[in-house]
Amino acid sequence: MGHKVNTKRKAYNPYKDLYKSGHKKKKHKKNKKHSELLKVRTLLSGAPALKKKCCRSCPRCSTCPAVLRYLQKNNALTLDDAALQSMLLEARLR
Repeated sequence: MGHKVNTKRKAYNPYKDLYKSGHKKKKHKKNKKHSELLKVRTLLSGAPALKKKCCRSCPRCSTCPAVLRYLQKNNALTLDDAALQSMLLEARLR
């Protein structure tokens, strides 16, 4: 008597047309936060400072002496990665 007609429609994907027209998908970047935290941990553990002067920009860079001093005062080496990341943000924003 009859064929079944598929009445379900697929959801419209606006990005599908972009990929057909030559746009490339974004690649996943490596974990920059982990490498930044590793650099901060090595500087806190006693390595010589990379910079001698404070840059005074906002937000301060993670290797700024003022940021490292703030982290040393609060014993940042004893913290895990998530707590160190939040303390680093707090120190950089002043």
